[in-house]
Amino acid sequence: MPRKPIPEFKSEAEEAAFWYANRDNVEAFLGEPRPFDQALADKIGLAARPKTEAISLRLPGGDLSRAKAIAAKKGLPYQTYLKMLIHEALEREAI
Repeated sequence: MPRKPIPEFKSEAEEAAFWYANRDNVEAFLGEPRPFDQALADKIGLAARPKTEAISLRLPGGDLSRAKAIAAKKGLPYQTYLKMLIHEALEREAI
């Protein structure tokens, strides 16, 4: 059966809704997940996921509220969104 093309989306919310509605088809297409194979990752040049450390960070309530609201619009957990922001800022500053 030929695959249908992925449509153009007008917003991230519309795209998220599309993928959510079609999650069973995507899961069937991808098949069963395989356990991570570090030897294979090394062989094909994939970097291992870096180790992470838990930290405590105090933010003004307004900043945290804004981060949560923006993350929700993007369909992300707010901690993931904050990690992305920090990573992007560090990359920018390294140049």
